[in-house]
Amino acid sequence: MTKRITLVGGAGEMGKWFAREFRDEFDEIILFDKDRDAAKKAAEKLDVGYCENKGILSDSDVVVVCVPIEACESVLRDVSSYVESDCLVMDVCSVKIDVVEVLENSFSDDVKRVSCHPLFGPSSETIEGENVVLIPVKGGCWGVREFLESRGAFVKEMSAREHDEAMAVIQGLNHLISFTLGNVLNEVDFDVEECLTPTFKNFYSNIERIRRQKPELYASIQLNNAFVEEKANDFLDSFNKALDLVREDKKEELIEFIKKI
Repeated sequence: MTKRITLVGGAGEMGKWFAREFRDEFDEIILFDKDRDAAKKAAEKLDVGYCENKGILSDSDVVVVCVPIEACESVLRDVSSYVESDCLVMDVCSVKIDVVEVLENSFSDDVKRVSCHPLFGPSSETIEGENVVLIPVKGGCWGVREFLESRGAFVKEMSAREHDEAMAVIQGLNHLISFTLGNVLNEVDFDVEECLTPTFKNFYSNIERIRRQKPELYASIQLNNAFVEEKANDFLDSFNKALDLVREDKKEELIEFIKKI
């Protein structure tokens, strides 16, 4: 029997990444995307299939939804109208609470569902050595964990809330600090790259990586993760405490503050 995976949003960078990464695991890989021309071009370049008809979802063993955060919930609801029993449906969205609610409530019970967050981008050559978070839906991961681990991924299972709270720091706060520092660096009157220390070089490379990528993704993470503001306020409280110690020239207290790291 032919084993088919359909990548919804397959013309996007993560959709194409999945097509490359898993080409040896499926008999047929199909790219489906609202941008039909882009899907066709990507499929031709990757030597995989593409389809313009949503009916392909009814004949797929696995459906992976690789669309922007704002579109994920509505696309999943649409997918739920087509997939058949025993199909595995998985999203790869960066924010989970609302998405997992759709996975739990919009599909029939005989459809297998799991929510996945690859903690890396499409520039990664392979999943080997990368971190992946899985959120079980209706109590199971349906073999996805074992499959990913067999390919060398490090898999962590979490609840949707645990995931979003963690990502509010790992992604949300981290990116927010990088945005603001990057804008400060834009205003300085010296060549930053000529003054990099070893520790700041790592920080600067993160800013440069964000600068090269699509700002829409980073804005979406900030605006759709309900815990980002809370974590940002925690950071501001800590930052202002340290700044007050600097302003007041309280060296011993500042040393103790640094020791708490």
